[in-house]
Amino acid sequence: MTCKISLRTTVLWIGASATATTAAPVFEVLSDVPTDVNHSFATSISANGEVVVGWNQSTVIQAYRWTALDGTQELGFLPGSPGHSSQAYGVSGDGLIVVGDVMSGGPTLAGRWNLFGGWLSLSPSASAARGISANGLVIVGISSEVGAFRWTAPGGMVGLGQLRGGGPGSFPYAAMGTPRLVNRKPLGGQIPLEWLDSATCKAGRM
Repeated sequence: MTCKISLRTTVLWIGASATATTAAPVFEVLSDVPTDVNHSFATSISANGEVVVGWNQSTVIQAYRWTALDGTQELGFLPGSPGHSSQAYGVSGDGLIVVGDVMSGGPTLAGRWNLFGGWLSLSPSASAARGISANGLVIVGISSEVGAFRWTAPGGMVGLGQLRGGGPGSFPYAAMGTPRLVNRKPLGGQIPLEWLDSATCKAGRM
């Protein structure tokens, strides 16, 4: 779920189980948001609960990675393209790899960010990345060339095909911890799907 809070405020929801005896869940304002930010968005959190990602909007739109220890880390842009935009939509289980969209004077591109190499575009064509597996090996999203896709470093971007008997539109939102499972839903129909391999796409499985 995307949380949008205007006026330089992004929040982290801290919850407790129904059987816990601790205090009620609260929203905690993320610290260290740059003072020139007009809007701040939190879009995903790592499986270990330590890393929040999203983007800030000021004169430019820029992805960030937040931890309680280090505060807000702005993730920059594609190499050689300062002043354009980057947005984070997903993060690996350990919080070390971020995926989202980057723009460098052309179409929006699906992008992958890590601590050592910064942003890398996954395709030269218009595309968007929306999810990453917990182990960081599989990225999912949509591309103008192949439609819904699954990306890995060895195999690159591979189209997921279409639901048999269904419409042409689909958009992946998340990848499971194992590399072969991807959840997606078609545009308009809002049918939950489970993609298993290039020949299998089952409706109603999540």
